[in-house]
Amino acid sequence: MTDAGDRCGLRPDRDAVVETRPRGPRVRPDVPHGGGDPASRPHRQWLRYARTGEVDWDELFSGFGSGVDFPVSCVWEELASHYPDAKVVLSVRDPQQWWASTASTIYRFRTAFPGWLLRLVPTTRHWVEMTDRLVWDGIFDGRFADRDHAVAVFERHIDHVRATCPPERLLVFDVAEGWEPLCAFLDAPVPGTK
Repeated sequence: MTDAGDRCGLRPDRDAVVETRPRGPRVRPDVPHGGGDPASRPHRQWLRYARTGEVDWDELFSGFGSGVDFPVSCVWEELASHYPDAKVVLSVRDPQQWWASTASTIYRFRTAFPGWLLRLVPTTRHWVEMTDRLVWDGIFDGRFADRDHAVAVFERHIDHVRATCPPERLLVFDVAEGWEPLCAFLDAPVPGTK
């Protein structure tokens, strides 16, 4: 599992991600258009999972070597169980800074789309629904705006991953450590080196 975030390194708000195969494209269901991935398949499957709890992990990850960000981190235990050789990267950072960053960026994004757009663009509507069900209403019980509650959820999640993931499969990683520990854990070259 790897969590390569878009802003300042890894994103601890979506910490655990499954690397199901040694290398390959990654599932990016948090990007409405899929970030260049064949998103239509993952989007439909993630939405079905958010609505019903039903999914075929092998079908969803077919053609992908890893998954990053939410909603993958929402189901890290299921994925780690399904893919017993998968590695888990738990990215960590100061919880208060995490909340401030998340509240001012991705949380605000959930309300960025006017109702008429959601009615006209089903992919965007479905993405917002999936994210709300799994992340904001799921993990955070509809209380992400309550800073103390969200930070407590964040801290419990980190403690839970540390306590339950087998240590040989887990890297607890702070982006300030640089590429070396992450690349060593994933048996990958450090970027910019040969």
